[in-house]
Amino acid sequence: LWPESSPTAAANNLYQTLHIARRALDSAVPSTGDRLRLQGEMLSLVPDPAPWVDVARFEATACLALSGGDPGAFQEAIGLYAGDLLPHDRYEDWLASRREALRATWLSLLLGAAHAMRERGETGPAIATLQRLVTADSVHEAGHRALMTLHAESGGRPAALRQYEILRRALQRELDAEPEPASIDLHRRIASGTFPGDRGPLDIPPAAGPMVRPTNIPAQPTSFVGRERELAEIHRLLATTRLLTLTGPGGSGKTRLALAAANVPGGFPDGAWLVDLSALTDPALVAPAVAATLGIGEAPGQPLPESIARALANRSLLLLLDNCEHLIDACADLASLILRRAPGVRLLLTSREPLRVPGEVTWPVPSLTLPERRDANPGQVLASESARLFLERAQAVQPDIALSDADAIALVQICHRLDGSPLAIELAAVRVRVLSLPQIASRLDDRFRLLGAGSRTAPTRQQTLKGAIDWSHDLLDDDERQLFRRLSVFAGGFDLESAEDVCAGEGVDYSHALDVLARLIDKSLLMVERSDPERRYRMLESIREYAADRLAEQGETMAVSNRHAGVFLRLAEEAELHLRSHRQRAWLDRLDREHGNIRAAIEWFRQWDDAERELRLTGALAWFWHRGGHSLEGRLRLTSALGRSTGIQSPARLKALLGAGITFVMLVELADGLRWLQEAATLAGALADRQGLAIAHVWLVWPTLFRDGPAAALPLAETALATFRAGADRWYLAIALMGAGFVTGELGELATARARFGEASAIFRDLGDHWGMATSLTELARIAYRERDPAAQMLAAEALAASRAMGDRWQTVQALGLLVEVARVNRDYDLVATRGGEAVALASDIGQHASAGWAHRDLGHAAIARGDTGGAIAHFAAGYGIFKERGYKLGLACVLVGLAALSIRNGDGMGAARRLGGSRQLLEETSTALAPADRDVADEVMVVAREILGDAAFATAFAEGRSLSIEDLGPG
Repeated sequence: LWPESSPTAAANNLYQTLHIARRALDSAVPSTGDRLRLQGEMLSLVPDPAPWVDVARFEATACLALSGGDPGAFQEAIGLYAGDLLPHDRYEDWLASRREALRATWLSLLLGAAHAMRERGETGPAIATLQRLVTADSVHEAGHRALMTLHAESGGRPAALRQYEILRRALQRELDAEPEPASIDLHRRIASGTFPGDRGPLDIPPAAGPMVRPTNIPAQPTSFVGRERELAEIHRLLATTRLLTLTGPGGSGKTRLALAAANVPGGFPDGAWLVDLSALTDPALVAPAVAATLGIGEAPGQPLPESIARALANRSLLLLLDNCEHLIDACADLASLILRRAPGVRLLLTSREPLRVPGEVTWPVPSLTLPERRDANPGQVLASESARLFLERAQAVQPDIALSDADAIALVQICHRLDGSPLAIELAAVRVRVLSLPQIASRLDDRFRLLGAGSRTAPTRQQTLKGAIDWSHDLLDDDERQLFRRLSVFAGGFDLESAEDVCAGEGVDYSHALDVLARLIDKSLLMVERSDPERRYRMLESIREYAADRLAEQGETMAVSNRHAGVFLRLAEEAELHLRSHRQRAWLDRLDREHGNIRAAIEWFRQWDDAERELRLTGALAWFWHRGGHSLEGRLRLTSALGRSTGIQSPARLKALLGAGITFVMLVELADGLRWLQEAATLAGALADRQGLAIAHVWLVWPTLFRDGPAAALPLAETALATFRAGADRWYLAIALMGAGFVTGELGELATARARFGEASAIFRDLGDHWGMATSLTELARIAYRERDPAAQMLAAEALAASRAMGDRWQTVQALGLLVEVARVNRDYDLVATRGGEAVALASDIGQHASAGWAHRDLGHAAIARGDTGGAIAHFAAGYGIFKERGYKLGLACVLVGLAALSIRNGDGMGAARRLGGSRQLLEETSTALAPADRDVADEVMVVAREILGDAAFATAFAEGRSLSIEDLGPG
């Protein structure tokens, strides 16, 4: 600026101009800060609030109005036009074309708005709008003809003829021209009385609505599915951005989305133009391809890019450069030149990597939306874009295809395994000619063979899934290829540290791993996940399988996979102690993020019969699987590892045995829990591992208590408690206190139980273990409930809130169950119904079947209270089945009380008495007692049954029930 002035004078001019600009900006939109900020030699516009550009907003709104024809949109766009662009600056060449283009758009809006008003019967407002148009442009023949038409249609023949005279004189005066033939013909028909005839549309030229511009954007042979949000976002960005690059891996739909975005009529007076670069291999051909598309010749003595920029300087158009990645430098140079020289041009690019030039906005194209993994209903599945695309393309080759429930389940799997990639989904869809959907889903392990035959008319790289990825792989340098294939060992994503630990070495420089990783992200072969505190990265599944094939070709699979498994074994062992500390939430989240890699490590150890490391890994993960709501997976992984290592007698096997025992106890699968813990105790003794033996004794308390009663469990509980009081492991001291509290509570020593739970709670609080605090709070609430303390419901609600707050679904189920049982005592059956249903659903989801059985028991009583006999039978039968399968006698005793209450409701005193007898027998066998809610029901049923039968008959039936099998007393 001011090149003729001295530096001091130029600086003064700058400061004065900034002062004027700031004052103008503040008067337009008040701001809390300085909108124009000068720092060194950089001047920036501060978004406070975000800058609102009137021209961009007008163009975007006009585009929508002219393409849609909505009268409201027309009025909004017309209202945004503030007159000629920068009317006081008449000496800048670049402004002239922009000013005229904006004015032409405004005039088109007026004509289009009049057309929309006429269609709605609003003749008066339409005439007023057209008067405004011809006042602004006295020689706008289409506007004059429209006015003549409206006057004639509304009976104003003289007014129509006068309008023609106004037009004729204006043309003579300003252009020395005669009216167009269309205007002369319209005048003749009005004057002769032959107009109006059949009512037709207004004579609106292409510049009005809907707007039609010159373009070479091709019509597409297939429908465009979904992407409504993406199109809206791209249009928004194009209104404010001059260079927008759509990025993404091959097959992600970049080209199709860009074509759809560019094919919207309006907004660019000189049209929208596509230049497909995919067939070019020489960067020097980029500029000739653009010039040929736009009809631009090379000026003598001037490079072709300069000629292009000069020719576009006064034009307003959208230029779509498709497939830039293999010509990235040439595209970047040309785009930069156009940005500097042609302010009316918008550039929309598709590329597997960004250009990285000033002014570029990159927009990663997302995958198509996916159905929920649990969706099985065809209607729900087809609500997703990926499923709709599959079905539409499948119907193109098999028109009568329809989705069954089984097909819907398979389609969910197909969409997820193909990551919502449009190309992969379209290639899979054509296979319905010969395969069912379940067959397609089952063959995706060999996806490159399955998806190897696409459209013959598609570009070669888009005819197969492998071809699409080959195109990207061929553009990588050696460092990028090496890291790319090694990253394939990760499952479910990874962080930078893990990538460095696993992939560095043997050709990959540890210090350069970040730079190479960034280049793979730029080239759309890695995705960045931004939801975590630290960035994570992942490959789409198809790209990962491709990279794994390249890893195998190079003979690196063994070494890299072994390093990967070792990294995640160390992570699991490091996490084990943290899961008992104040940092447990962070470590649970970390293990959850790495769950896919952990599973891959386990499978690697299994594949190579590395039993020792498999035992170490599964044993270290047992508490994570329980706390993270993955108990069923933990049960499967631990028993599988133990089953393949029966000949090993090592600390690793002891750890896995303890993990299996704990897992089964938490699932209340008592027989298996007892078996694994007893084996752990035996092995701990053989290894002279006192800590391991004490841990086994702690967890043996629960299955022994529920199988053999509190008297049998008491010695185990007291021994374990004494051992941990003498040791340094305070977490296991708290667990031992919990076990002793359970046993003494079942023995009726509630004060002692309360003291032990309270001491455990204090230890957990000191350790920062929220699970322990919530668990001990639940048990303190249970003691209050058994003492019929009115505070029990409040304590149970607090325990539930604490469990929910830490996201522990297992403990949430325990607290829910207790809250429901307390609500039963209080006869609050609405609460029983709502919370009980929630408990059944959550417990079933995480494999806590015993807890689901207790909730079914409670829901059965709520159904009786509502008079719903059928519902009561169903719930009691469900609880009965769960407890019988697990040999859980206390649970069966409680269900029999519920069935006895149902018998009384049906007037069957004999059946009620027998079931009460059977319940008593089970309680005595386990030395346990009914909790208050069931005890109240049993007492009430006993009174009514005696009234029905008489004392003698009741006693006989009660005794018979004690001797009957559980099958005889059940709901059948």
